[in-house]
Amino acid sequence: MDFPQRVNGWALYAHPCFQETYDALVAEVETLKGKVPENYQRKAATKLLAVVHKVIEEHITVNPSSPAFRHGKSLGSGKNKDWSRVKFGAGRYRLFFRYSEKEKVIILGWMN
Repeated sequence: MDFPQRVNGWALYAHPCFQETYDALVAEVETLKGKVPENYQRKAATKLLAVVHKVIEEHITVNPSSPAFRHGKSLGSGKNKDWSRVKFGAGRYRLFFRYSEKEKVIILGWMN
């Protein structure tokens, strides 16, 4: 996935923090594809990349204002309320993003 990109009517941008993590994951999958082309799809990195794409395309860009993406006070009270969070991978991973309903823009900020 290249950024910026338009998905489900939303313009998607990647913050450098997200882009760095995403690019490293893509590179790892490409390396696996070269080393073990017969079963790289079964590797954890490949599955994680597929889930990241699914989360972005089927969840975040469908309804970024979903209450499921609110994080309460886990990032402190007040100053981080503009950030939303999606959990995936059985709650092991998180992707933080901001969005503007008016501009139809989503910025993918960080992923662990």
